[in-house]
Amino acid sequence: MKKKLISREITTGFAVIVLTILALVLFGLGFSTGYYTFGQMNSTLVAICLGGALLIECCALFCLKKFPDAFWPRLLTFLVTAALAFGSMTLLGDRVEGIGNCILTDYDSGHGGEEAIYYSLGGVLAALAAMVFNIIGAFSRDPGKEEKTSRGGKAALLSACALVLVAILVPSLILGGAFKGVPGATSGTVAALNETYKVTVAKK
Repeated sequence: MKKKLISREITTGFAVIVLTILALVLFGLGFSTGYYTFGQMNSTLVAICLGGALLIECCALFCLKKFPDAFWPRLLTFLVTAALAFGSMTLLGDRVEGIGNCILTDYDSGHGGEEAIYYSLGGVLAALAAMVFNIIGAFSRDPGKEEKTSRGGKAALLSACALVLVAILVPSLILGGAFKGVPGATSGTVAALNETYKVTVAKK
């Protein structure tokens, strides 16, 4: 019984690692469009939070395998949750103005803003999903759970992780213009440059 429950806890840990890596990748892709540059606003802090969450989770899994009966490795779960929550909310806060300018009002779109924001939002969702799986892992040692539930929970968690990963990754890549032959950031600028304006001057 204990081994099955610990195995389920480690399974959620691997899900957290995969989703956190996804969050870091999408966060990094947000700077590939040229609209944002790394170091701008709180991007360094976000990278530290997400990277720190990844390292702490890897450390927690290692400690769980070495000391399966110890409680102190599970205290790292709170640090991972805090880092993921703070990093994702900080990233979202940095993109609020861009969401309004590039997506809602279309005021500042056309040169990589929309693509960068969609990548960033995908990173936020991935980090929040990793946080949810991390919280689930924190309750995996509940002695009240039945053996049948713990067996099915491992496969269910793996399937849920794969589903969440695809649901976040594919739309983020599509909206971010990853599948376009020409970067979507240039289309609006080219159209604006090629547009012809007609000015009429009234004579007195």
